[in-house]
Amino acid sequence: MEHVKLENVEAHFAGLKDIPDDQIDLAEAAFLIGAYANPELDVDECRERLSSLVQRIGPQLEDVADECGRVHRLCFVLFQDMGFRGNQNQFYDPQNSHLATVLQRRLGIPISLSVLLMEVARRLDIPLKGVGFPGHFLVRYDDKDTAMFIDAFHGGRVLSEVDCADLLETLGGGKVPFDVDLLQPVTRSHILLRMLRNLKAIHMRIGDTSEALHIMELMLSLSSDDWDTIRDRGIVFSNTGAFRRACEDFNGFLEARPDAPEAMFIRAKLLEVRNKLYTVN
Repeated sequence: MEHVKLENVEAHFAGLKDIPDDQIDLAEAAFLIGAYANPELDVDECRERLSSLVQRIGPQLEDVADECGRVHRLCFVLFQDMGFRGNQNQFYDPQNSHLATVLQRRLGIPISLSVLLMEVARRLDIPLKGVGFPGHFLVRYDDKDTAMFIDAFHGGRVLSEVDCADLLETLGGGKVPFDVDLLQPVTRSHILLRMLRNLKAIHMRIGDTSEALHIMELMLSLSSDDWDTIRDRGIVFSNTGAFRRACEDFNGFLEARPDAPEAMFIRAKLLEVRNKLYTVN
């Protein structure tokens, strides 16, 4: 097994900007996110595990004539027969976000389980799309003039627009108004960034700033002008004593977003780290 080098993962993500979005292999990128966190991960084994899963599922769909029926059968096989499900007891375990571990444990969070569903479907020529629903990633299937939405976290249940509105009400307590635009498909690049943002938030939540910084570097490989991430990286740098790098990030953020709501706070942080930098020097 050849270990994946971090710089190769960053180069892979940077290269995704140069290919059509619909050609991005989400599973491959997700495996590389796992290898970025754990260089010992055998990515070839991950690919083989996914291929084996597809080979087991494919024959169970062959007797279904219409595509919509195949979607329903796929969800039943993957989530009911095979037992892939949401990890409700340890939702914030970082491993729930790593597709390699999801394949092994059959536990995940909405977006990792959705990516698994989408990538199995893609390999079976079933067109599914991701929906960046607030607080709960969904999968969309368009059948002629109607659309249905799949909640991979809760057993692959199928939702209508009304069900999605009720879900948003439950998740947000009415603070986020429902709009059908929230159910529009998102790009594969957007999905990868959301996966990375989730991981960053989880690592910050548990105090693992080193891993959070790694994730932010990967995010910026994919989207170099992600100023929110540059701002957050600057804050981590300022809290960990990397004052010069914090200054660079804060200056970059303020030049790009001088009128941002948090601009005054970042200017104060910039003055603070400059003073610390001069004291150190």
